[in-house]
Amino acid sequence: MLNECNEIMLPNGSMVQTIPKLAVSPEVAAFVDGKSLPCSGTEQRVCKYPDCYSNPCENGWCEETMQGYHCHCSTGFQGHNCDEDLPATRRDETALLTPETTISAISSLTSTSDPSTTIMTSEPFVKIFVADSGAHKIFVADLKEELVFTSIPSTMNPEFLEYDSKMKKLYWNDVVANRIYRANVDGSNREVVTFASNEASAGVAIAKNTGMLFVAYPMLNKITSMSIAPGSPIPGIEVYFGSQSVREPRVLEADEEKGYLYWTMSGKVARKLLSGSGDTEIIYKSMDSEEQFGFSIDIIRKLRRIFFYSLTTNKVFYKDVDIPHNTSFAQEVIHDYWQRPNLQLRSLSYFNEVLVWIARYNNTGVIGIAIGYDDDNGWLEIKEVDQFMTPSGTQIILP
Repeated sequence: MLNECNEIMLPNGSMVQTIPKLAVSPEVAAFVDGKSLPCSGTEQRVCKYPDCYSNPCENGWCEETMQGYHCHCSTGFQGHNCDEDLPATRRDETALLTPETTISAISSLTSTSDPSTTIMTSEPFVKIFVADSGAHKIFVADLKEELVFTSIPSTMNPEFLEYDSKMKKLYWNDVVANRIYRANVDGSNREVVTFASNEASAGVAIAKNTGMLFVAYPMLNKITSMSIAPGSPIPGIEVYFGSQSVREPRVLEADEEKGYLYWTMSGKVARKLLSGSGDTEIIYKSMDSEEQFGFSIDIIRKLRRIFFYSLTTNKVFYKDVDIPHNTSFAQEVIHDYWQRPNLQLRSLSYFNEVLVWIARYNNTGVIGIAIGYDDDNGWLEIKEVDQFMTPSGTQIILP
């Protein structure tokens, strides 16, 4: 492709080799020097000078993409052009998260009562929860060098997990009882949160500041909401979220700061205002009819980034959603381990610069902890967990 594009002379007299880019509409071709190469639909490949030639990344390095460019920011900076300072806490945490960082160092990150301060301490550790409907258990382990999972009291068939950091409660659905439950993080004081449904639920999400619970029902093509604020009756009455039906919603995530509820459904990722008003926005649409699972959001990043994996292709992806984007494009997280035959990804979760996923591989439970998932020098540690049978949901929390 590169040899089909010509060199052009810039006003300063220097010559620059144009490269293929993807134009999403005919209007974009007005910015192109040279010929355009037809593509499917309204998209076309065009010859354009490199976006990185102008050095747009102020504090980082620039990578050419088919739609433009992507800045890889240096430690302490963020933003589309790496022109924004990270808050002090984020800068301190980012400095810790290098390929040489050990799990025990990551797990000792905790916050004091002052939200602007981050300290190192031995307790409490970040905890990983894993729901396993095959083993009929919820497992928990401290995120330390040696992962030791123990089970906590739960129901028979837990599948998806969610944590209410304000009320310190762990929520989960049971795919046989068709109810939502909650308990303390040690499994004590278990309560039934919803009445039994005619069909099994899937993902659950919590807007902790407003005390709202959201539940996905794939077979009923709906998402419900109900109040779990202090004083609300439990079990409570669920109502439709918004006025539109949702085709087979699966995994939910709430972003209160931005005011959105996200969900995966039938080859798409969508979002809508937490109030339920307004239209549904499709932020990712698969070109291969793949089904998205294991959804998570980086809610610390100013420009939000989502993570999900495809049940069809068994690949992990991430996508920045608060910048102009092509809805069919997402960046693949590439690692040789995921290419193994018989590996079945089950769930993933993102917390504080750490991407955790669980899988089954040759009848053995596997958990992966990844740092620098978008960096060629990133670090991934794989641990086998014999207790897992059919892990289906994971949640990372700082109690």
